[in-house]
Amino acid sequence: MKLPAASCWVSQNQNRVRCRRSRGAPHPQRARGRKRWIQRSVLCGLLLGGLVGFAPTASAADSMPAITDHAGMTAWYENEVSTNRQKAKDMEAMKAAYASNPGFVQGMAGVGGKTDIPRHCELLISSYTKAADEADKFAKMHRVMMK
Repeated sequence: MKLPAASCWVSQNQNRVRCRRSRGAPHPQRARGRKRWIQRSVLCGLLLGGLVGFAPTASAADSMPAITDHAGMTAWYENEVSTNRQKAKDMEAMKAAYASNPGFVQGMAGVGGKTDIPRHCELLISSYTKAADEADKFAKMHRVMMK
C-alpha cells in the first residue's frame, strides 16, 4: 500500500518550495505547545496538591486542655455541650423552615436530588443531641474527679 505523496508548491513571495503534510500529522509547533501545556498542568497540580497536603489543619485536640487538668476538661466539655445544643437548635429551626415551605424542597429535587431534607435535619438533630449528651457525661465525670 502506497501512501499518497504530499502536495508541494512554490511560494510566490518567498521563492521557496512549500509542502502540505498528510492529514493527521501534527504540526511540530502544536506538538511542542501541547507538551508544554501538559507539563505545566502537571506542575500546577503537584504544587496545589503540596499546598493542600501540607497546610496546617485545626483539630479539636489542639484546643483541649491537658488530660490531668480536670477543671479545664470540665469547662471544655461544657463548651462542647453548649455548642452541640446550639447546633441542634439551629437544625430544628432549619427543619421548621423546610416544613413550612415544601415547594422549596421539591424545587431542590432537580438541583441535587435530595427531596428528604427534613429527614436529613432530623438525623443531624439526633447526632448533635447525642454528642451533647456524651459531652455532658464527660463533663460530669471530670467534675467528680476535680473533688
